[in-house]
Amino acid sequence: MSQIIQFFISTVRCFPRYHLFILECLIFITLFTIFFRPYIYKTKKYLIDIIQYSLKSSDNKNKLLYEPELNSELLYQETPFIEDIEESTKTNNYINNYTITQGDTLITVLNQYGINSSDIANLTKQYKNLKNLKVGQYISWEINSLGNLNRLVWEVSSKEIRTYERINRTKFIEKISNISGKWQNVILKGCLNDSFINSAYLSGFSFNEIEAVMQALQWQLDFRKLHKGDQFIALFDREIINKKIEQSRLLAIRLKTRGKDHFAFRAENNKFYDQQGFGISQNFLKYPIKNNFVHISSIFNMYRLNPVTRRIMPHKGVDFAVPIGTPVLAVGDGLVIFKKHDPFAGNYIVIKHGRQYITRYMHLKKIFVKIGEKVRKGDKIGFSGNTGRSTGPHLHFEVWVNHRAVNPLTIKISRDSVLSKIEKERYIARVQNILPQLEF
Repeated sequence: MSQIIQFFISTVRCFPRYHLFILECLIFITLFTIFFRPYIYKTKKYLIDIIQYSLKSSDNKNKLLYEPELNSELLYQETPFIEDIEESTKTNNYINNYTITQGDTLITVLNQYGINSSDIANLTKQYKNLKNLKVGQYISWEINSLGNLNRLVWEVSSKEIRTYERINRTKFIEKISNISGKWQNVILKGCLNDSFINSAYLSGFSFNEIEAVMQALQWQLDFRKLHKGDQFIALFDREIINKKIEQSRLLAIRLKTRGKDHFAFRAENNKFYDQQGFGISQNFLKYPIKNNFVHISSIFNMYRLNPVTRRIMPHKGVDFAVPIGTPVLAVGDGLVIFKKHDPFAGNYIVIKHGRQYITRYMHLKKIFVKIGEKVRKGDKIGFSGNTGRSTGPHLHFEVWVNHRAVNPLTIKISRDSVLSKIEKERYIARVQNILPQLEF
């Protein structure tokens, strides 16, 4: 035995120091576990109780060694039938609310709340418009404890609420509720201290109302060139729902810059006119050249085969086949914002008309205007040519609306609408009633 111990000790001494340290740790953990393991007092106590009870009850071998105490109330309590349980669950309905965020669909939202997928499928199959949920809209629904959908409420807007009620196992019925607000006239006025947008917003205008004012006066002035101290006053007709502006209509606007007044009044046809009833919107020429019987060599086509590169490329304008030197006209009042020679477009001009419209004239031989120059409708701005990448003499003409190219031949540009004699009389009377309200 002693030889075995000596052999073990000699072997251990040959271990590397790191291995010896690990071995010592393992021995320590083992001894600690043996001497300090939890002691099961409860089990020992139960064994003693059972032994003592069995000794006292040895004369009655038919009795149990241990009998737990029973609650008499629990003993005689009736167990509910399954039908009763199902009936009670029918009344346990749950209501959830949710606000639509980016990427949400009705299916993804209801699925994540564990609603029965067949209910979702039946509902969306019946009512396709439920696929048109928009960010910020509010929905709520009621389900029972089994996850079956009983009701869905979709707040399309503050004016429209749609409710979908279950009528049988697979079908729902839609109810549309329209809420009408209270309309009231509001007068807002302010003074220019910063940009017009900031000054109007600080004066109580909503962003939609600011946009309406700028649209109404876009042909009369450039809002970027207003001056500090300029005054403005507007009359709006607002619809209020739950103390919030649901919608607003501009009825009249007066803007005074450097002592000059600019007015716009809404007529019965919803177009704006000045104090005398004359239209203030822009009226464009149909073509940028005098001859209306010109040959159109290439139309507006977003998938045209380019005659030079032989590749499919968008053609964002119309080509007029005209001889070199044909006078090119500005189609409307505007401001020249760009002129340049380009290897592809040749000599070209860009004119801005109001806030929405931009026109482009390309492949010109000569340009008569400069950047920053104001032009009137019909002004001669250059001669047509064959400059840049071109297959022959022509004028390439483009119209852009709100930064998007449109077909110049089919676009419905705002036109002056002349009031009839009776309409003008009613309009003038309306203006006379509004003017006293537009005093600074």
